Amino acid sequence: DWSSDVCSSDLMDLFEESYFSHFLKNIIELCFYKKFKINRVYANCQSYGQNGSYHIDSDNVNNNEFTFCIYLSKLQKNIYDEVDGHLIFKLPDLKFNLCYEPLFNRGIFFPSHYLHKSQSFNRYINEQRICVAFKLQQIN
Repeated sequence: DWSSDVCSSDLMDLFEESYFSHFLKNIIELCFYKKFKINRVYANCQSYGQNGSYHIDSDNVNNNEFTFCIYLSKLQKNIYDEVDGHLIFKLPDLKFNLCYEPLFNRGIFFPSHYLHKSQSFNRYINEQRICVAFKLQQIN
């Protein structure tokens, strides 16, 4: 089970894993009608109390760098509203934040210059919050 390897360290580099760097990248390209070069692809794991801080993945605002996150924590559907672990976006043109729950197999695609942070699951959830993140650069 590779998820135990992810949770034993901060990040697990997946660039050399063809399933992620080729197979899933091709699916992402088909879904968004774009071609990409992968700058980084890795898995990370968060436990209770390991909330992220607001950051950007790239300061390139030319709209050619994107982040794609896919969530792999298997949670029971009846507790979705109780787990927390949101991905939060703070966008300058909005007077509110956008939040997405890390539901199993949910993918979130966004420009890498968007200000965002990730939250851990709350203290009542024994699962780890596992995310695979793709840092992508659009190519012609």
